[in-house]
Amino acid sequence: MARLRLGKPTAPFRCFCGPGLRAGLGRKNVAYLGSIVSPGTEQRFLAQMLLKTLPSRSSLPRRIGYPAMNGVGLVRWCTRRAVWGVLERFPIRPSLIVINYHRVGSPDATPFDSGVYTVTPQQLAEHADFLANHYDIVDLEGAIRAISARQSPRRGAVLITFDDGYRDNYDLALPILAGRGIPATFFLVSSFVGSSTLPWWDSVAYVIKHARRQHFTLKYPAATTVDLAAEPVSAAVRRVLYMYRTAPEMEHERFMAELEQACDQSRPVAADRQFLDWDEAAKLVAGGMTIGSHSHTHRLMGRLPVSEQLDEAVLSRQIIAAHLGAEPKSYAYPVGRLTAFTPASMDAVRRAGYQIAFSFCGGVNRAGQHAFDLRRLDAGVTPDIDSFRARLAVASSLGR
Repeated sequence: MARLRLGKPTAPFRCFCGPGLRAGLGRKNVAYLGSIVSPGTEQRFLAQMLLKTLPSRSSLPRRIGYPAMNGVGLVRWCTRRAVWGVLERFPIRPSLIVINYHRVGSPDATPFDSGVYTVTPQQLAEHADFLANHYDIVDLEGAIRAISARQSPRRGAVLITFDDGYRDNYDLALPILAGRGIPATFFLVSSFVGSSTLPWWDSVAYVIKHARRQHFTLKYPAATTVDLAAEPVSAAVRRVLYMYRTAPEMEHERFMAELEQACDQSRPVAADRQFLDWDEAAKLVAGGMTIGSHSHTHRLMGRLPVSEQLDEAVLSRQIIAAHLGAEPKSYAYPVGRLTAFTPASMDAVRRAGYQIAFSFCGGVNRAGQHAFDLRRLDAGVTPDIDSFRARLAVASSLGR
């Protein structure tokens, strides 16, 4: 057997192997491990060491070369112990990281869905400053070039996106981003633009938040009992919305009629304008931002016949082009989770003329990633700046 050649431990390894770990492993073992850990494998070693500290293992399938891990648990562990400071010293793996936001503001006062608020204005500003100082922020064209190339970007590239097109994207996000010269892509639902009609998630949240009955049962699409005296309203809203999103089929009006009857509360017919209008969309473009499509009606494409999936993508693209003078090149699947779109959805978006499309399944993008299934990280999972740094450190260093 060939003899291993010992060398000097790399800087990140020496940084991670502090006095406690050296005492536990022994000086000679640490020196030996450090000598055989190359820049490519020391990341795997660190991941394995971190895994031993997690309270539970993830049920996600293993990736080749990396152990299975609980991504959110890992981020929280890194945040509590400031391990992200170590991870930030690792080389950034070549990749395209897409960070997604929805609403900007405080979730506490809204009568609608609090869960759609990703960050406060202060948190968005902190995110923007950190990204500008540590990553290469690219616009949509840069992301298309990165994915179209046979090789991943030389270092970590970051694309910022916003879904749904709420007014606060224009009122609050645009000044923060444009003031720092940071580009972003805003995905608009073409039938929502300038509209005061509430989307389904806000309607569901409103009815539950204002329910006159504390205990009720829904039968469609599956039997679900809600006891607002026993669980927080926010948790009940999340649970019902999750059922709505993940049900194999959903008749919206049937569901809302049953929910209203069960809660003894009607949804509001209309509200103040929730979404930005076409003039504001044009000002986003003038401010250096890009507009993409988020479908025409925000129905989950995976539930629709192929012909209707194509209509959603084509009609939205035509309407955006008619108002803004340019056809959007990018598409974001409504909801974007694994059950929300299918290979047929991806093909429909391609046939509609788009160049790339985004899901919302988490993860980073490397060379060879399918251009119509680009992964995005949810900034709302880790909105405070320390957790955000940990999330980005894990993504850029360990590729998770």
